[in-house]
Amino acid sequence: MLSQAVWSVIAGLALSGVAFVPVLVWQYRRYGAPSPMRLFGLVMAAVYGSAIIAYTLFPLPGPGS
Repeated sequence: MLSQAVWSVIAGLALSGVAFVPVLVWQYRRYGAPSPMRLFGLVMAAVYGSAIIAYTLFPLPGPGS
């Protein structure tokens, strides 16, 4: 269970790192300046989403199960 938590945090941070620049551009164009709270919300949503996937899907059952 701890490995799922670690992997979900790693995957969430990687996902938010990939989405950082497009979200930064979108916030600048929409609001005029990026907000640290909105960027923090992006990181938390990515970590939460990856945790939901990690806890509901992994580990996958073996072929005989």
